[in-house]
Amino acid sequence: MTNFLDPAILFFIFGVFAGSVKSNLEIPPQISRFLSLYLLMALGLKGGFALHKSGFTSEIRRSVLNLTADENLKIATDATASPTGFPFKVIGMPQTLSEEELYARRTRICDLGYLRTPFKRGNGGLGYRCPAEPINTYEFKKGDPRQSLGAKCLCNALMADIGLGQLRPDGRIELPLITIGSDLDGPRRLKEMYPSGWSAKNAVDFLRS
Repeated sequence: MTNFLDPAILFFIFGVFAGSVKSNLEIPPQISRFLSLYLLMALGLKGGFALHKSGFTSEIRRSVLNLTADENLKIATDATASPTGFPFKVIGMPQTLSEEELYARRTRICDLGYLRTPFKRGNGGLGYRCPAEPINTYEFKKGDPRQSLGAKCLCNALMADIGLGQLRPDGRIELPLITIGSDLDGPRRLKEMYPSGWSAKNAVDFLRS
């Protein structure tokens, strides 16, 4: 029942109803802009609270909190980390894929496939490939092997961030990879205000102050 009271769902139901009765309802531009902002804020806050409840493992959270207070924190812009080609800023953190040795030791596999991209097969059919999958597999699918160099499996790594790293047959557990922005002033000030960590509401209050 609570879900039906969500603003986004209520407006959606209202829109479906208005369309079904062929209503000529028009919303003034000022109100339309307000409603758009209201919906974006509502969705953002709900997403933030959801992430807070199901976010980093407590161990990773503690490590990140401690690292953000370190003036010598290493943050690298990794242009090849994401199979999408989008450059990510990655925290240099022990026991994560930011360590070259651990990255090289990982067996390449693409079994979640959230970031796969479609391509046209030789027979005209539709296929999917990912630069983070085994290089020979990617080449077989006519992918450019240069895109595979340094590509990390973000799907498995981000699942590991929240404690859902997959257990492999050889006993290995997928390692996390922590991404972050370049501006650490905000997190450091929040760390001073909330030493044990902060909620999405704390962050929003901080941004509005």
